[in-house]
Amino acid sequence: SGEARDRADLGLPGVQRELVEAVVATGTPTVAVLVNGRPLSIPWIAENVRAVLDAWLPGEEGAPAIADVLFGEVNPGGKLPMTFPRSVGQVPIYYGHKPSGGRSHWKTTYVDLSNTPLFPFGFGLSYTTFELSNMRLDRQQAAAGNSVAISVDVTNTGDRAGDEVVQLYVRNAAASMTRPLKEL
Repeated sequence: SGEARDRADLGLPGVQRELVEAVVATGTPTVAVLVNGRPLSIPWIAENVRAVLDAWLPGEEGAPAIADVLFGEVNPGGKLPMTFPRSVGQVPIYYGHKPSGGRSHWKTTYVDLSNTPLFPFGFGLSYTTFELSNMRLDRQQAAAGNSVAISVDVTNTGDRAGDEVVQLYVRNAAASMTRPLKEL
């Protein structure tokens, strides 16, 4: 896998999967750390370890940064910029289609698998909790060329310091040009 190359299997390569299975079989509380550049289909791992930390491609200081998260020195706060499928059969998970207002031909129902992804777009956990409240808009509608300023109060309701990524998804129900169902 790499530049101009791809993989047909989105799971961990055999030896890596076998290692995770062997460690889990010991009964030792286990955290899976993924170092990769793509979403993986890892339902067995997600169901059998205490946590999954996706480090992506962390670079030279990746090992100390990962250790800081695992030992609680740093509170993780990122959100997924993509969806992790349960199975390669769910790919492509396609949000780029236009909303139809009715039954969509893009919707798929599986007979042998949940429709929900393993980890959805925007998913992420933290060692603390947050509450969003008091959302405010500076105007209820925006004409062409105008913007709407949106504010929200973010309260850390947990016991640890942390950062929260506030996600806001909007749509224009009467736009002359429709937008995809979900996009960054």
